[in-house]
Amino acid sequence: MQFVHNRMPVKKLNISLSQLDQHIPPGLSVIPIVKINKESDAGVVKGKIQLRWPLQKTKNSQHFKLVLEDVHGSTINVFLFDAVAEELSTCKKDDVLMLANFKVEKSCHMTTSKHAYQIEADTTASVWIIDQSAGTSSITDGASKSKKPRFIYNYPLLKNIKINTVVDIYAIVKFVKPAKKTRGTDYSMLLSLVDPSLSNDKIKCVLFAKSEEKLPPAQVGNVIRMHRLKIIRYNGEQQGQNIPGFSWLLFSGPERSESNPHASSHNYTFTDDDQKKVDELFAWYDSTDDLSQPTSNITTLADIIPRMYFDFICQVVSTSLIEEGVCYLLRVWDGTRCIYPVHQLEVNEEQINTLSSKSLKRKAAGFVVDVCLFDDHFAMGRTIKPGDFIKLSNLHAAEFKNIPVVRDCLELATLELCLHRGTSFGRGITKLNPDNTEVKDLSKRLDLVGAKATPLEILTEQSNNNQDPSARPQQGTVTEQGTVTEQGTVTEQGMVTEQGTVTEERVLGLCDSSTGSRDCSASQRNQTRADGVDDAQRTAKSLDDDVVSPPCTSSQTRCMLETATVITGHHHIKRTKISDILHHSVPYIFRIQARLLKIQPDPSSSDFIKLFCPDCKFLCSVQDIQKNDKSAAVQPSDESENRSFMELINGLESTDTQTTTPPVCPKCSDKQDSPVYMEYTYMMRFLLHDGTGWLVTNLWRQDAICFFKDIHPEEVLKDSSSQGEISQCLAQLSPHDGIHPWLECCVRSYTGQSGVCYQIFDTTIA
Repeated sequence: MQFVHNRMPVKKLNISLSQLDQHIPPGLSVIPIVKINKESDAGVVKGKIQLRWPLQKTKNSQHFKLVLEDVHGSTINVFLFDAVAEELSTCKKDDVLMLANFKVEKSCHMTTSKHAYQIEADTTASVWIIDQSAGTSSITDGASKSKKPRFIYNYPLLKNIKINTVVDIYAIVKFVKPAKKTRGTDYSMLLSLVDPSLSNDKIKCVLFAKSEEKLPPAQVGNVIRMHRLKIIRYNGEQQGQNIPGFSWLLFSGPERSESNPHASSHNYTFTDDDQKKVDELFAWYDSTDDLSQPTSNITTLADIIPRMYFDFICQVVSTSLIEEGVCYLLRVWDGTRCIYPVHQLEVNEEQINTLSSKSLKRKAAGFVVDVCLFDDHFAMGRTIKPGDFIKLSNLHAAEFKNIPVVRDCLELATLELCLHRGTSFGRGITKLNPDNTEVKDLSKRLDLVGAKATPLEILTEQSNNNQDPSARPQQGTVTEQGTVTEQGTVTEQGMVTEQGTVTEERVLGLCDSSTGSRDCSASQRNQTRADGVDDAQRTAKSLDDDVVSPPCTSSQTRCMLETATVITGHHHIKRTKISDILHHSVPYIFRIQARLLKIQPDPSSSDFIKLFCPDCKFLCSVQDIQKNDKSAAVQPSDESENRSFMELINGLESTDTQTTTPPVCPKCSDKQDSPVYMEYTYMMRFLLHDGTGWLVTNLWRQDAICFFKDIHPEEVLKDSSSQGEISQCLAQLSPHDGIHPWLECCVRSYTGQSGVCYQIFDTTIA
């Protein structure tokens, strides 16, 4: 039955909003805008004018258009004609309008409202209007609570929702795939939602909007309320989708519940019951370990390793356009340093469109890394400004391939940080609000790092290829350090083989009855396995306190201590105590300063130049390599053990082993058609002590050549001047007047066949 109003079609009221319901004609009820359809003309609709257009006059009629928004945030287009249009031509935005006896037609203006229908009202309609400028109450109270909602919402548990229904829900965000541009004009995002009824499963929701700002800035652990969410079946599973009239309310934490949640509309209803639901969901989330633990692998630069994908939160220092639509460069920092070298692009700021902050560049000096955004992420990258805090999801720490020099097997890989095309696995960029908890924590760390940076540190900490030992290390082992040992061979790490082979101690002349058990811990093994360690301990105990202890600590002013060795890189790394190194996770790199108490083999009584096969890992002494004698490497001769370094060299000059070409490996000669030549290598072991602990370190191959001032072992065997230089180097490592020399060196830890090993690198004789 259609109600016909006998009075003037428009009645202007100066009443409160609560009194407006008294003017609803008998037999009619208010219809929510979202439910308006062709059968809805026998009802009443009311709402606030959101938008309006000027009155349009033609020869025979006049009309104008407005957009009406109800208490639920739903909108619909309204067209007013003839006398109704003329009387309402003075209405303003936010005036409250109520209509009855209207017509409903299919909408032809979905750009201003996504509702499928529109309302048309002429002189047959009844219209009531409340002028908001008169100081009467508004239809909603913005972000404040509405204690008595006009419409009672029902929020079912997620396990109870059905396919092909429109529901209102409260839920916890379990997973977020950031908003991305679709192939059309919209943006889309994916959410996975859970609640106490569905903790072992989830409901996926795909949301679309004309702009990214209209989608909820959700993060894992947020509470979200959704009104008018349509549930469909997709790939055999339930999936939620937004429809016209859809709205959301997002709570990032209990502290935001009451006053300032994120909302899709300025007008929403939030009661005490709503507050109770939000509190209950946050309490459940905090008490559920599987959910409250971070689900994303947020990682700092200090923790990354080659080829890993990770989520990274950082601050942007500068931005550069590399190639339009293809690559955009961000220079960022998080207050930590990567243990691996990170490739840096060559950017000419005068020729390339670059934005940067001078104050941030000074503050972040020595900590900045390059991140390249490709293809899909280019547009988002252009919106980022220096100083912004961002989250990079599914960032790739790829190995940089364009290195002209083939690196040694023990050299650290160079990384390049890339955000590849596509959005798989949540890949994308998210701008973070300053009130984000993780941003607050990061800001504190950055302020602390920036405050500690001195002008000298800023000059010396420009390298991106190392890590402060105080930062948390990456767990794991080095997997490319060698091969499984066989009888008569050693690993590429050099150091331990199976029974009946050249053992770790035999190779370096460290076999002794005082060697510790192989079942001892890594720290115990380093303290007791070297020959003569007891004598060295007694020697150290006899030294004065100022001799045993390091001359200065990281917190003291740097003193000018004369050391027998110096480091060639990693100067920004603070010195670490040996006691801390022994209990540190591996792999890792350190800078240490300690006394050299013992060298094995002893340079004055044995040789330290070996022959090593890079193919089968066979190792033997130079003087023991003999044609057709493959067992010589297993047991060095007694004569060679008692010869001095110079006697050994002189003896080699009269033999056939001192040749330009290294000898052929006896192990590989019977197995391969082409000969495999062995390589000469230094091989030594140092016992170091700094007053806090004992450390046995290895030195061989390329790191040993660097240590001995780039003098190759082949040169020592045939050149007298090189022999003299090596003798001088060894003299610097020997005690003078009973005082053992100090060494400053870089040490790399890794896991070998026998456990944790330590190797000197990037160090040379002073």
